[in-house]
Amino acid sequence: MPTPQAPDRLAWLADYMSLVYHEARNVRHIVRDGVVEPHRWKYLVALPVNREEAWRALQDIRAKARRADSAGEILQIFERRFRVSLSQLVSLYDNPAWRSQPFGGNAWKGVAELVGDLASCLGAGRLSDADVLLHTLRVARHNTGAVIDKLCQLDQRL
Repeated sequence: MPTPQAPDRLAWLADYMSLVYHEARNVRHIVRDGVVEPHRWKYLVALPVNREEAWRALQDIRAKARRADSAGEILQIFERRFRVSLSQLVSLYDNPAWRSQPFGGNAWKGVAELVGDLASCLGAGRLSDADVLLHTLRVARHNTGAVIDKLCQLDQRL
């Protein structure tokens, strides 16, 4: 596997962050069930319900994040837009209420953790560790398949 250049690593982080926040729009289901407070998640719930429309709605922030100069800046871009951090999404994805839902949830906790680890490695300049995480994220599984496949499928529908 070729080693990505630094800007490529940051672009991949931006792409995976977009995907993790995209999936978090499904918090609407456990908000509806009264499991989590609606106010904290209102910016994610405001994303379109339809997955392709939601993905299109994220493209401006994704593009902005892909232009960022650091992993920390990418994290801030998403946190400012959605008013929740990546670590808060990890906690959200860990909520046991997801087990009763056909959308989102527990399977995305591991993906969100890997994305957080990638951001930490990039922020600390641990590029070889970041490259391992980039490979791990490509093959990581969520509810219906590999993360990279979901990213590619959504991008094909833009």
